[in-house]
Amino acid sequence: VLEGDLKLGGVLDGVGPGTAGPLTGTLQFSNGPKGGTIALEAALKRARLSGGLTANDATLSVHGPLDAMAARFALNGWAGEQPIALTGIGAGALTQTGFCGTASGSGQFAGAEIATVRPIKFSLREGVVESDGSARIGGR
Repeated sequence: VLEGDLKLGGVLDGVGPGTAGPLTGTLQFSNGPKGGTIALEAALKRARLSGGLTANDATLSVHGPLDAMAARFALNGWAGEQPIALTGIGAGALTQTGFCGTASGSGQFAGAEIATVRPIKFSLREGVVESDGSARIGGR
């Protein structure tokens, strides 16, 4: 059995293109005969993320078995020069070939409502990220 109870403290610098900033949180994991589980609580403050996104503050909570994880997220910050605030939920699973998941959420972007219309599906396999989904900005 493999188990861990870690305190996270570091930086995102160089994790992805243009990423920088502090990361804090906790990570608990175990991998026993019936599979692995995870409990992650992570927070970002004043962090630059890919695509011109800046997080004044962001949180991510992930819990459950590795083949059926549940997540909650929140972000307040900027997309380019426009304010953005998002909250949402997601689900994910480690597979034999990588990771796949879904996410949906809502919030405000540049003063207008934003929400997923169709959950965003994403996968990471052999270093390739694929995603598909749809969102609306403003309107109903």
